[in-house]
Amino acid sequence: MTYGEFQNQIEEISNTELAEKAQSILSKLCSTGGQSFTMTVPPRIDDTDIILSEVIKRLSYLDIKKEKEISDNKNIFNSFKRTHPILLKCILSAMKEVEETKQPETTANEIVENWKKALLNTVGIVKSRYDSEVFTPPFRLGASQKRAILDSKGKEVIIMPINSDKQAQMYCDYLNVSAMGE
Repeated sequence: MTYGEFQNQIEEISNTELAEKAQSILSKLCSTGGQSFTMTVPPRIDDTDIILSEVIKRLSYLDIKKEKEISDNKNIFNSFKRTHPILLKCILSAMKEVEETKQPETTANEIVENWKKALLNTVGIVKSRYDSEVFTPPFRLGASQKRAILDSKGKEVIIMPINSDKQAQMYCDYLNVSAMGE
């Protein structure tokens, strides 16, 4: 059996099975005063050193994975804190208010709804992608340079800078998606 095949066999052992094997090995080690320790050449899948080293490897991996998750969560939170400070303050205030309330769940839901309304008034949510009183969908690109965005009547919405025809097409698509949804 090659080293790679042996490693694959070890990796196929489930965590539960590995824990049971390790517990059994430790039990035997204790009852025999360490006499049951096995370490063979070539190695066997149930050798003491193989089982215990695999347990250590998996525990190390879990620890590294947990530290990475904590680090990633901190990075996400800090990024969100930089980009959406008003939203974060509203969320934290709402959570605090919900925690402090001694009233039924309906009151907590009312608190959250009130904070949502306050947030919408504070943040300036885009309600429409274009002025529907001025422009008529569908939108299209101008024929010559593909930089002008026009409405269905040929009225100019915007002209994009030179060499930005791809951006103009993306903006045109953005406007048309909005027009379909309204």
